[in-house]
Amino acid sequence: MVEFVQSHVAGKGPLTMLEVGCGSGIYLHHAACANPQATGIGIDLQKDVIAETSKRLVDWGVASRFRVMYGDIRQACAETTGPFDLITLYNNISQPSHRNLG
Repeated sequence: MVEFVQSHVAGKGPLTMLEVGCGSGIYLHHAACANPQATGIGIDLQKDVIAETSKRLVDWGVASRFRVMYGDIRQACAETTGPFDLITLYNNISQPSHRNLG
């Protein structure tokens, strides 16, 4: 996922992102590192996750460009209606099992 986000933001100039289910904010961090003009918002359903991720954004030095909020993407609000150049949702991606099925 790191390569995916970096490839979609690097060299693109100013762009705005929305990350649904932002969790730890690690992909926001990778986007910020790959494109110094990127800005965005992450949204998550877990209040405790948002508090920790907010602190991480400050620690990473990107809190002026990225922020996170508690909320449900299914409930429209001004912050999540866009427009956005890139919208991501990583929590629904799974990797195939490497079990031996034979």
